[in-house]
Amino acid sequence: MVLHSYDASAGRRTESALTPREQEIAGYLCRGLAPQKIANLLGISVGTLRKHRANIYRKTGAGDLVSLLGKFSPKARMTIQA
Repeated sequence: MVLHSYDASAGRRTESALTPREQEIAGYLCRGLAPQKIANLLGISVGTLRKHRANIYRKTGAGDLVSLLGKFSPKARMTIQA
Protein backbone atom coordinates (compact mmCIF):
# COMPACT_ATOMS: atom_id res chain seq x y z
CA MET A 1 0.00 0.00 0.00
CA VAL A 2 1.31 3.42 -0.92
CA LEU A 3 -0.26 6.43 0.72
CA HIS A 4 -0.19 9.77 -1.03
CA SER A 5 -0.25 12.94 1.00
CA TYR A 6 0.51 16.59 0.47
CA ASP A 7 3.44 18.10 2.33
CA ALA A 8 2.43 21.74 2.66
CA SER A 9 5.81 22.79 4.06
CA ALA A 10 7.60 21.36 1.03
CA GLY A 11 4.81 22.26 -1.39
CA ARG A 12 4.73 18.82 -2.92
CA ARG A 13 3.01 15.48 -2.85
CA THR A 14 4.76 12.69 -0.96
CA GLU A 15 4.47 8.92 -0.96
CA SER A 16 4.86 6.62 2.03
CA ALA A 17 4.87 2.88 1.60
CA LEU A 18 3.64 0.80 4.50
CA THR A 19 5.24 -2.59 4.94
CA PRO A 20 2.96 -5.62 4.79
CA ARG A 21 3.12 -5.89 8.60
CA GLU A 22 2.25 -2.19 8.98
CA GLN A 23 -0.68 -2.67 6.60
CA GLU A 24 -1.88 -5.59 8.70
CA ILE A 25 -1.61 -3.59 11.92
CA ALA A 26 -3.25 -0.53 10.34
CA GLY A 27 -6.15 -2.77 9.35
CA TYR A 28 -6.60 -4.01 12.90
CA LEU A 29 -6.30 -0.49 14.30
CA CYS A 30 -8.89 0.82 11.85
CA ARG A 31 -11.23 -1.98 12.95
CA GLY A 32 -10.92 -0.81 16.56
CA LEU A 33 -8.95 -3.70 18.06
CA ALA A 34 -7.07 -2.92 21.25
CA PRO A 35 -3.26 -2.92 21.09
CA GLN A 36 -3.00 -5.91 23.47
CA LYS A 37 -5.43 -7.90 21.31
CA ILE A 38 -3.51 -7.07 18.12
CA ALA A 39 -0.20 -8.01 19.76
CA ASN A 40 -1.66 -11.33 20.91
CA LEU A 41 -3.07 -12.08 17.45
CA LEU A 42 0.28 -11.38 15.79
CA GLY A 43 2.47 -13.01 18.43
CA ILE A 44 4.42 -9.82 19.15
CA SER A 45 4.92 -7.71 22.26
CA VAL A 46 2.88 -4.60 22.90
CA GLY A 47 6.15 -2.63 22.69
CA THR A 48 6.76 -3.94 19.17
CA LEU A 49 3.20 -3.09 18.23
CA ARG A 50 3.70 0.45 19.54
CA LYS A 51 6.81 0.81 17.35
CA HIS A 52 4.88 -0.37 14.29
CA ARG A 53 2.04 2.02 15.17
CA ALA A 54 4.49 4.92 15.49
CA ASN A 55 5.94 4.06 12.06
CA ILE A 56 2.43 3.94 10.58
CA TYR A 57 1.56 7.33 12.06
CA ARG A 58 4.87 8.81 10.84
CA LYS A 59 4.50 7.44 7.31
CA THR A 60 0.87 8.50 7.01
CA GLY A 61 1.26 11.83 8.76
CA ALA A 62 -1.39 10.79 11.28
CA GLY A 63 -0.98 11.99 14.84
CA ASP A 64 -3.50 9.59 16.32
CA LEU A 65 -6.01 6.89 15.44
CA VAL A 66 -8.72 9.36 14.43
CA SER A 67 -6.31 10.99 11.99
CA LEU A 68 -5.29 7.57 10.67
CA LEU A 69 -8.92 6.68 10.03
CA GLY A 70 -9.28 9.93 8.12
CA LYS A 71 -6.43 8.92 5.80
CA PHE A 72 -8.47 6.04 4.44
CA SER A 73 -11.70 6.32 2.51
CA PRO A 74 -14.46 3.90 3.62
CA LYS A 75 -13.65 1.78 0.56
CA ALA A 76 -9.95 1.71 1.40
CA ARG A 77 -10.63 0.73 5.03
CA MET A 78 -12.55 -2.31 3.82
CA THR A 79 -9.64 -3.45 1.63
CA ILE A 80 -6.81 -3.13 4.16
CA GLN A 81 -5.45 -6.60 4.77
CA ALA A 82 -6.02 -7.90 8.27
